[in-house]
Amino acid sequence: MSAGTNGRGCTVEGCDRAHYGRGLCRAHHQRWRRTGDPGPADIRTHPRGATCTVAGCGNPHEARGYCATHYSRWRRTGDVHPGAGPTLDITACAQLYRDGASAAGLGRLYGHTPRTILAALRAAGVPIRAPGPPRRRTP
Repeated sequence: MSAGTNGRGCTVEGCDRAHYGRGLCRAHHQRWRRTGDPGPADIRTHPRGATCTVAGCGNPHEARGYCATHYSRWRRTGDVHPGAGPTLDITACAQLYRDGASAAGLGRLYGHTPRTILAALRAAGVPIRAPGPPRRRTP
């Protein structure tokens, strides 16, 4: 582990980055703030030089496995192929949200943006939690 300003490194097993906050490096801390889970030691999931994961697209990777075009489309619509995207099971989604799942986590699970998930939950009459840091999980 690399030493941070306080002499500690990231506490994620296998991560050698310097400490940033709450025992995590900057990358793991940001992921924890967004999702409630710091994730694996190798936070970069797409190596440099990777291409878009959409079938038939060979453009360079931009973010979340997509090229700039598909990533932009995913951010706007919740799907890289508008109109042919995965169906959202709102009943199961609502129950998971009530049980404490985050909109970001549900977005990854169902292949939609957190904004799309929240809009669907609101339309189904599910009370939306106030934004803030992730809830602590009890063992």
